[in-house]
Amino acid sequence: MYYNPENIEIQVGDTVEWYNEGGYHDVVVTSGPESISFSACSSPCNIGSYTFTLPGTYDYICSVGQHAAMGMVGTVTVVESGVEGCMDPNAIRCDEDIDTLYFPECLSCLDSEPCENYYNENATADNGLCMYNDMPTGSEFVITQVDGGYNVDWSTFSPPVDVLQYTLQRCLDPDGDTDGDGYYEYENCQMLIAPMSFNLDTSFDDINEVFSNDVYFAKYTLYVHYPNNNYWGSANAYYLVESQSPQCTAGDVSGDGTINVLDVISTVNHIIGTSTLEGEGFCAGDVNGDGVINVTDIVSLINIILS
Repeated sequence: MYYNPENIEIQVGDTVEWYNEGGYHDVVVTSGPESISFSACSSPCNIGSYTFTLPGTYDYICSVGQHAAMGMVGTVTVVESGVEGCMDPNAIRCDEDIDTLYFPECLSCLDSEPCENYYNENATADNGLCMYNDMPTGSEFVITQVDGGYNVDWSTFSPPVDVLQYTLQRCLDPDGDTDGDGYYEYENCQMLIAPMSFNLDTSFDDINEVFSNDVYFAKYTLYVHYPNNNYWGSANAYYLVESQSPQCTAGDVSGDGTINVLDVISTVNHIIGTSTLEGEGFCAGDVNGDGVINVTDIVSLINIILS
């Protein structure tokens, strides 16, 4: 002889119905914010139903005979209605500088009435739909010149949640602002890390022959794909790099003003990986100016010494 379930938790505004499947029973609330009772009836019958409007704990019994003493008791706990929404303060807020091309919801959502994917400070129940716009800062996206191109690295970036993948695009402008409008065209674009690759690496070596030119302009775009962000809603940021043509004397790798066997040794060490030439040293070691230091440059360097 019992109520099933014996204890339940509901929200304000919910309705509870008691149905008698066997015997002769009633429902009487013995403690709680309101007095509630339903007369006994013989099964099968609907004892009664009640919509709770006040939060609190309602203890009730069957007052027929010794039914309560025999265990026919129950409790209804009523809690305030929850506001469902994104509860992570790291999620997108429309008062930030958001690119509405990628996050168009900010054209219609307000911080006082946020969309389901945006941080809601009034939410009491998380909906699991938060979207994010966190990107590496300039100091967290490091572009380092390497032999034949650049290494791009964002390993120090700490996203607020686990990401699904990183996508990397590079756009090149090998000839500068040719139309004179004050902007580089970046007409040569390539996905270095493609979408749907589910890449989680945080470093990439970008080797391209254009970097051997005296003048070029490159724009890297990193896309961070967070859970709940669709592809076009992925967080993204631009990182720019321009050619830096160091002043150097071809072959004078050491920069001491003299081209000799020491420069050959330094160049060989770079090729075999014992050491790395950078800046003016790389410029001087790249004797033929093709953007790569290899055995051809060694031959050219020896010819300079012999001549």
